[in-house]
Amino acid sequence: MVPDIEKPVWFRLLNVWRQRRRRGLTLPFLVGAVLREQGKSVGSRSDILQLLDEIDSQEDDQKIIMFGWCADLKMPILHMEFAEHAFYSELFEPTDEFFVVEKSLGRYLNIPDHDKSKLLEAMFDYAEQLVEEGRFSIKRAEGKYKFVRFDEDDMKLIDSC
Repeated sequence: MVPDIEKPVWFRLLNVWRQRRRRGLTLPFLVGAVLREQGKSVGSRSDILQLLDEIDSQEDDQKIIMFGWCADLKMPILHMEFAEHAFYSELFEPTDEFFVVEKSLGRYLNIPDHDKSKLLEAMFDYAEQLVEEGRFSIKRAEGKYKFVRFDEDDMKLIDSC
């Protein structure tokens, strides 16, 4: 098993977020973190696809990546859980050993069969324009959530991972 410190930044961020007992991170945030490590401030379709492929192919015998829906943000999110946790079948749909989807995500995205490729494509659709514009972070202002460029706190979080 590869130690967490040697895992990619997106994995380390999800793990830190889990340790803080936070709900999850958006795909644009995770793509932005990867791009930041590469010295880039905007991304493209291929950056999103590359990250989704990496997430889909990651293997860790202790942690799994969960795809879910944040009702507050009205946006798909990703979060991490320990693999040994028992999941309630009425809430989660495991599509394979490391790809687990909250059933609510399929309902919100109108993908009732939890088809993995359709879910990944929907996640991509939510992220594409934001990544191309370099708006990776979501902030609340005037009672609304809005995607903006990384601020100092975001950069500190990413750099600390």
